[in-house]
Amino acid sequence: DYRWKINSQLTETKFINLQAGIDRKKGSSINGTVAEYMEDRLYESNSLNDHINVPPGYYHMFANDVNFTYDEAKSYTAALFTRYGDYYGGKIFTANPSFNYIINRFFRFGLVYEYNRINLPSAYSDNGDAVYKSNLVSGNFMLTLSSKFSVKLLAQYDNISNSYGGNLRIRYNPHEGTDLYIVYNSSLNTKRLEAKPTMPLVDSQTVVVKYSITFGL
Repeated sequence: DYRWKINSQLTETKFINLQAGIDRKKGSSINGTVAEYMEDRLYESNSLNDHINVPPGYYHMFANDVNFTYDEAKSYTAALFTRYGDYYGGKIFTANPSFNYIINRFFRFGLVYEYNRINLPSAYSDNGDAVYKSNLVSGNFMLTLSSKFSVKLLAQYDNISNSYGGNLRIRYNPHEGTDLYIVYNSSLNTKRLEAKPTMPLVDSQTVVVKYSITFGL
């Protein structure tokens, strides 16, 4: 993959990788990037948080990743994705385990965790701490009473924004070509007592109702 600007003829990105994998008949698999090479040009600084900024420049990066999935044919599945390599003058490590379980034909739930650690040169930070860490935890629960009615709940937390978020979606399909969706989104302030004045518990919430009909002419 190669991208450049026509006017200046400057290279924006170059990307090449070599992947390999093994898939078993029962559903388990292990796949990964044996070698990945990337060149990327940043025209403006990229802020990771209030203290860390990646400066503009042309960066050369190597990385590898592995993705393992356990037995997708069973009622429960587990997966693990890991990545390690260069990141704009520093190093990045990512770990992303997940688990899904089908309780019965009506209920299923899943858990996902994502961890990122980026070590960058101290010159990238205005306070000398150029280590960026992020944690994201999410869970989902799904109720399917029939092909016509289902309820899905998603909840997640991340340490960067220090916020909890939730999403509730109800789908009703009375007959073929007609769908009714009711979606509720909400986010909570986790450090509301530390703010002056005290922040409300609920930061934001929205309700969306969508009704669609498909018909032929």
